[in-house]
Amino acid sequence: MNSKPKRNFSSSKKDIKALVLLWSSTMFGALFAFLIQVSLARILAPEKYGKFAVSLTIISTLLPFASFGVHSFWLKVFGEEGWRAKRWLKSSFMVLVITISIVITSIITSAFLFIEDYESRQLLIMLSSFILGQVAYEILSAKYQLEEKYLVLATWQFSQHFIRFSLIFISYLLLSSDFTFYTAASIYSIVSITFFIIAIYSLFKMYKGKLELKGHGKQNISTESYNPEPSIKRVLQGVWPFGLSGFFYLVYFQSDLILIKEIKGSTDAGIYNVAFIIMVATLLLPSVIYDKYFIPKLHRWMETDLEKVRGIYKKGNLIMFLIGVTIMFCILLVSNFGIPIIFGEKYVESIPLLNILAISIPLLFVASSVGSFLVTKNNMKLKVKIMGGIAVLNLILNCILIPKMGATGAAITTSFSNLVLLAIYLLVAQRVVFNTK
Repeated sequence: MNSKPKRNFSSSKKDIKALVLLWSSTMFGALFAFLIQVSLARILAPEKYGKFAVSLTIISTLLPFASFGVHSFWLKVFGEEGWRAKRWLKSSFMVLVITISIVITSIITSAFLFIEDYESRQLLIMLSSFILGQVAYEILSAKYQLEEKYLVLATWQFSQHFIRFSLIFISYLLLSSDFTFYTAASIYSIVSITFFIIAIYSLFKMYKGKLELKGHGKQNISTESYNPEPSIKRVLQGVWPFGLSGFFYLVYFQSDLILIKEIKGSTDAGIYNVAFIIMVATLLLPSVIYDKYFIPKLHRWMETDLEKVRGIYKKGNLIMFLIGVTIMFCILLVSNFGIPIIFGEKYVESIPLLNILAISIPLLFVASSVGSFLVTKNNMKLKVKIMGGIAVLNLILNCILIPKMGATGAAITTSFSNLVLLAIYLLVAQRVVFNTK
């Protein structure tokens, strides 16, 4: 009679410990990522910082085509198939080699052919290696999630930011006025390539069969022999919705910065980026809870315990909304004096932009919760269509409002897009995922 409550209590305690660990490491990683941006914003002039930020944003926007959703696909197939999903690994790795090569080659070629500004062209070429580090981060993170090695995952997810910040700090101390955005780009490149090499070693062992998959019992060799190895074509058919969803998300969330730079200039882009990076920092909490912890389990539970999933859905939405509202009010209260203190008086124009963006924080928190359930089963293609529609809406509104209102128009567009996204997510989740009207 007493054994079940003990198991439940032990399980809950374990969940809390894992979430606290992941949240703490994410916050440390976010802190160092934030300090990098603060340091660069204070060291560089707004125009130079704007060029660096836009170049990095362009690279980040193309990242989903490099990783192509393979890490998310792994979480899905291993959640649904268990140990049998190892059959997808070889073709998945081959897909990654192809997509990474295409993206990096395209970035370098486009920089020479289409970027007239010499500094922007050089930054794009130097930062193209950032693709390697981010793909390594995503793929190896998926492996640690499947193995539920949360301590290793926690270390992995903040170490790049920590090392990058440390090198920037040391370089600035040594170079002082000679520190340029080329120095920062070189540091990004070196760290990315180093972590890519580290990931290759670990993933090679995974390819050779060293995987400690959790939640599916012990590996049964006899049943695996009857599962044929999927072709590259089948892998592409499975991963493309995840790859496109990441791209559409970045389009509607980050294209503002690129359009501001092209329409209004690098200085305006640098000012907008200050507000943007604060928004990115706030979204780390739902990212940890769902992307890093719950999604691998949701794939599994959707197959075995739908009622449990319903409970998580309802409670999660409420908790995310309350946390989002709290963070929104905190930002609105401190932005007026916080931005000048942290970034300097030259970024005081970021304050109203941040206040507009902050209004949509509760919307984004709930959207992160609801959207995670649209990844399960066969709902991913529908989610991609929704995100694609929002991306198009965002681009159209940006093209209308940025010429008239500048960065303020971009902030209004982003907040409105977030509202529309959440409304559609809620409707689809109720009618499709949980089959209610």
